[in-house]
Order: sequence, then C-alpha cells, then structure tokens
Amino acid sequence: MKTEKISLYQTRDFGEVLNISFAFIGKHYRLLGIAFLQWCLPFVLLNTLSNTLILDNLYAWLNEISYSPERVFEIYTAVYSFKMFIFSLLALFINLLLVAVVMLIIFRIFQLELDECEEISLKTISDNLFKGLFKLIFTQIFFFFMIALGLVLFILPGLYWSFLLLLLPIVRYFEPETTLWQGYQRCQALYRNESKFSWKKYFQTVGLVVILSIIGFSASAFLATIYQTLGYNPLESKNLTSNQSSAWWIIAITTFISQIANTLMAFLTYTVLTFQYFNLVEQIDSKSVVKEIEQFGK
Repeated sequence: MKTEKISLYQTRDFGEVLNISFAFIGKHYRLLGIAFLQWCLPFVLLNTLSNTLILDNLYAWLNEISYSPERVFEIYTAVYSFKMFIFSLLALFINLLLVAVVMLIIFRIFQLELDECEEISLKTISDNLFKGLFKLIFTQIFFFFMIALGLVLFILPGLYWSFLLLLLPIVRYFEPETTLWQGYQRCQALYRNESKFSWKKYFQTVGLVVILSIIGFSASAFLATIYQTLGYNPLESKNLTSNQSSAWWIIAITTFISQIANTLMAFLTYTVLTFQYFNLVEQIDSKSVVKEIEQFGK
C-alpha cells in the first residue's frame, strides 16, 4: 500500500506531536488492526485468562470477608497462595510480552517510514519483526527497576526517572548498538540544550503523558459506565455468588474488553512517544539537515 510519507526527523511543538501521532494512526489503522489480530490477540487472550483467575480469587476473598470479617487474615492467606503467586508472575510476564510486541509493531512501521519503503504492508512489517523482542522486555524490567529504586530512595527521583526513561525502549530500538547504561545516558542527552538540562523539553514529554493518561482514564470511565449500566459492579461481588459459573464469564468478558482497550492505548502511547523521540533527536542532531546534505552530495 503506497501512501504519503510522514516526515519523522522534524522539530515539533506539543500540539504538533499529538496531531502527527493521530495522523500516523489514521494512515496505518488498517495495518495496525490486522497486526493486532495476528500478533497481539493471542497475548491478550492469555492475559485475560491469567487476570481472570486472579480477579476471580480476589472477588471470592471480598465475598468471604463480607460474610466473615473476623477471618480476614485466614481468608487472605488462602486466596493468595503459592498458586496465585505463580498466576501473578505469569500475568506480569505475558503483559511484558504484549507491550513488547506492541512496541515492535509500532517501531517497525516507523523504521519502514524512515527507510522510505515504497510499500508498507503486513509482509514488510513481519520481516524481522520479533528481532530484539527480549531486549525490549529486559529494557522494560530495567525501566521498572529504576522507578522502584527512585521511589524507595525518595519520591522525586522515581518521578524524574519515570518520564526520562519512557524513551529508553525507543532509543534502544532505533540506536541498536546502545547498552542499557548508554541508553540511559542518551535519554538524558535528549533533554539537554548544549550542556544544560532543558526542563521545557522534559515537561513537553510529561504533558504528552498527561494527555495520554486523560485519554486512558476517559476510556476506563466509559467502560465502567457501561458495566454499571449492565448491572455489573465487581466490588459488589455478592451479586456474583449466586451463580459462580456466570460470575467467572462476566469477569472474563469484562477483563477481555479492558485488555483490548489497554492494548489499543499502548499503540497510541508508543506512537506519541516515538514522534517525541524523533522530535528531540532532531533538535540536538539535526538529522533532517544532515540527510539533505548527503542527498545533495549525491
């Protein structure tokens, strides 16, 4: 499918980053839809199953407590057994895989745009798509470790790193020779003007994340309204105990819908963050100017 090319290395302000991100999604929505069904849906189903098992036990715990509040600790230890610990780890790993696959799909399309590929199709996306999958998973783990470390030491470093390192997976994909530590240094460099840290650049990224969070919260509120309209409130789980089989399917269906919404939100999030990466790189490296000079020389 031949389409109009999108300029990636270009300085953009806050609104322009959002506008070009939605334009990118609009341009490739068919490919993204097919990619979601082919590569993301299996992980969504696995994630739904693992989260449903966890939530089913959680709601059972809430029900038991409502009838026997004096047995809180006993019921808690019964529900959160070693088996549930394994399910929780499984759900976490599947979620890391799912997010990494979403990143790879988005990054691969950006790479094809960057290479000025004549035709961006499912076939060209699938070529070497999963190369670097586990590198992105380890990058996510490092990201969460740094945030947790910052929050344990003091809350401000955790908040600082949480936004600074959002670009780390993008840096490590488009600059593949970088190690984790070099990627961290590169993230810092992207927010500098010469030798000084630019809080303006940093808070532009923060602002983009805030907008994405508002969109995600609005989608969650919309789903919650639908669930309430249908008479389903998981926290009022007494309504689910009369028919345990029916309760399990209600939890599974609502969890599946939520997983789809979260995955689609991840597509938008990494599209916005990738455009922000190219925006910051252009401001310090002038890649578009270098490319024009190279083309002129030819």
